[in-house]
Amino acid sequence: MSDLRQGLSRSEFMLVYQPKLHLPSNRVTGAESLVRWHHPQRGLVPTFEFITLAEDTGNIGHLTRWALRAGIAQAAQWRARGIDLEVSINVSARDLSDARLPDRVMQLLADHKPGPEAIQLEVTESAIMVNPNVAIAVLKQLPELNIGVAIDDFGVGRASLAYLRTLPVRELKIDRTFIHQMSEDPENRKIVRAVVDLGHSLGFAVCAEGIEDEASLQAVTELGCDYAQGYHIARPLVAEMLALFVRQPPRGVSV
Repeated sequence: MSDLRQGLSRSEFMLVYQPKLHLPSNRVTGAESLVRWHHPQRGLVPTFEFITLAEDTGNIGHLTRWALRAGIAQAAQWRARGIDLEVSINVSARDLSDARLPDRVMQLLADHKPGPEAIQLEVTESAIMVNPNVAIAVLKQLPELNIGVAIDDFGVGRASLAYLRTLPVRELKIDRTFIHQMSEDPENRKIVRAVVDLGHSLGFAVCAEGIEDEASLQAVTELGCDYAQGYHIARPLVAEMLALFVRQPPRGVSV
């Protein structure tokens, strides 16, 4: 954890961005930001290891504040260059228990001015349910800042529909487990269709995660998903490469 805090001050961390494809228009309209740590002695530290350690030791707030600052600043830089992408930033259960989170986000928006609806926060069902009353109170302040909320890994958590209806959600992201198994198990295709119908009935957009081949992309398109994300579309890219990807996308993906 000492290395992590020092790494933040020594610029050892960076964000990479995985494009999100808007299926009805076949356009890349957003990207999820993901943290990478290049340790000077250990090399690239596996994300799961340092995120888990930061959460377990209560230091995740340091990392989240850095990611928010870096992601919002990058969104503003892209918009200044005419690249209008919604940047998604992940927050943890501990972050959702911090009543100061909306104020911190508001200050960063004032500092960098990325433009309206340029930022979305991603939270998991499990993170919300750690302390649901506090999490809901924090999340309800975000739409006032033009900040969207997405429920990540939807379908494998334990949030009830009663809680889901009270959240200011803009998007559901279907967990990759269901996407990967659609071709092998027809029941998973039914689950994906049910989540799409549920999301749309509540006024949410729906994103399919873990798209790794053309068959999966075609399937989620047919099932009515609004967005798709995964290696078949693009792997996570550094900011400048994403700007090039958006301007000159590979065949089959247009912007």
